[in-house]
Amino acid sequence: MLTTSAKQLAAHETIPEDTATWEARPGVGRYILGAVLSQAFDRKLPIVEANSLRVLARLFGYRGDPREGAGKAWVWQAAESVLPEARVGDFNQALMELGALVCTPAKPRCGECPLAAVCVANRKGLQDVIPPPKKAKEVVQVREVGVVVWR
Repeated sequence: MLTTSAKQLAAHETIPEDTATWEARPGVGRYILGAVLSQAFDRKLPIVEANSLRVLARLFGYRGDPREGAGKAWVWQAAESVLPEARVGDFNQALMELGALVCTPAKPRCGECPLAAVCVANRKGLQDVIPPPKKAKEVVQVREVGVVVWR
């Protein structure tokens, strides 16, 4: 999250506001773009990271894997669809905090969640299976041989 001093700099146009300038910078993807522009300039751009991904998947009852393929496209669209008209940066931050503190990977505290009444996973008891666990990475075995030659 940008600090107050960063927001003040943004107000003085020290930080560029246009999307194209940010997209052209190395290492800036959709997450950084949304984080900086929504928090510094209240631009209506989503942020998706592990916590907000989990909240959105459970909220809408998405049973696929939101980390890859069609699921990845779905979760970004879902994140965009719930954005408010104002205070977008605060909303994005709140969504991440909700996932970090309430809608946790294990033992979510649905009784304390402000979205519990409209959450599909909560209503259907699917909090433990949405989103599905990450697929284990395939272990690749490598055999190496070394030779040391002395004169």
